[in-house]
This record gives sequence, structure tokens and C-alpha cells, in this order.
Amino acid sequence: MLRNGTYFAPFYKHTVKLVNGTYSEGSGATLYTVQMLDTVAFGDLNGDGIGDAAIILVESGGGSGEFESVISVLDVGGAPSQAGQAQIGDRVEINRWR
Repeated sequence: MLRNGTYFAPFYKHTVKLVNGTYSEGSGATLYTVQMLDTVAFGDLNGDGIGDAAIILVESGGGSGEFESVISVLDVGGAPSQAGQAQIGDRVEINRWR
């Protein structure tokens, strides 16, 4: 479900609907893409006893930048719901989740 969710991608301030973990629009210099990385962290983020998730989205606006953000996703009635986001930066290497 996470790989087909709707998310607010903060670097370019777009709301996107992923299909199998990806989204794209435009072409050439106006190509905008969002990709969900495979690494997902699971846990109870809001203390309700239900498992939630943290995912990483990578946005590209047609140039060489690849802007990463961590997205917190709550389980609301069995469906993923974005609760927040934090921009990490351009081509950041994440070594491990704690």
C-alpha cells in the first residue's frame, strides 16, 4: 500500500500519487519524478498501538539534483496517511535506520 500511496513531496511542493513506488510528469528539462526508496522503517509513530511507517522519497526536477525527504505515514483505519515530512537534502547517503 505504501508504494501506491498519495504523498506531499516537499522539495518541489507537489502532491503525487505513486504507482509501484514512482511518479513522473513532463519530459526533458521539465521532467519531474518522485521515487520511493526500498528502505522502510516500521513502528508505532503516534502511540496508538498500530504499526506505522517512515519512508524516503527522492524528487528530481529534470536537473542533476536528487532531493530526499523522510515521510512519516500513519495507519489510519487500515490506509496509509501522511503525517509529516522532513527534507534531508540532495543525494544524501543514509547509512542505517535506528
